[in-house]
Amino acid sequence: MNALRRLRLLMGLSQSQCARHLGIAEQTYRTWDSGRRTPPRAIVERARRLKETDGGRLLPLHLLAGEYRVHVRTLRTAARDGRLAASFATRMAFGKRVAFASREAVEAFKRTYYRRTNQWNRPPRPAVCVVPDDYERVLVSLRATLGLTQTELAERIGAANKAVIYQWESRRRRPSPVLWNNVQTLGGASYAFCCTGTDGTGRCTESPRSSEDCFERRGAVTQAASRNRPRNQLHINVSAISRSSRSTR
Repeated sequence: MNALRRLRLLMGLSQSQCARHLGIAEQTYRTWDSGRRTPPRAIVERARRLKETDGGRLLPLHLLAGEYRVHVRTLRTAARDGRLAASFATRMAFGKRVAFASREAVEAFKRTYYRRTNQWNRPPRPAVCVVPDDYERVLVSLRATLGLTQTELAERIGAANKAVIYQWESRRRRPSPVLWNNVQTLGGASYAFCCTGTDGTGRCTESPRSSEDCFERRGAVTQAASRNRPRNQLHINVSAISRSSRSTR
């Protein structure tokens, strides 16, 4: 299943509806959706932006602010603290997450909280997703469990490309809480197992489904540990081996 078809099914749209939202001919879209032709990267990116709006059902906050005569900063603050039911995109703008909401959500916010918010009726702030310290091990184990490549994982969680996943697994870049929340949602029960299924030495702390499953997880953790080992430590180990070989002679 290609990325364009997967995005359409996640939005719950038909081929004609998706083609109309993307602004292309339906016959052209059918060839891309069926896999007979490879869709252009710009079309796939446009479909990802469409998914952020839940198939066109959500609107950006600056448009809703002008329509309901509410300052956009008020809506952004309400979306962050939970007073406004909003959906956040994986991309950032000026260091903040891009939010979308429906007209019904803005109307509910105006009825309940707009110019009525105080310390007694303010809802608790939503919990922030915490990225674990051993995120590279969790990613490698999760990909092995789900059978996904770096490209497929990037498409599922909304990352730019497989280079982002490679930088995470090699600890060259730390995942953002927004994308890590998508990793948790994608993994589900598998994510919880990958976080607790192996210890720091690569031994399984829970009984795996089979010996082959255990072997795959051990191999994935070992590869991640070897990539993260400092170069000076590798040099010391090689020097120690060479000295021991000369002493035996």
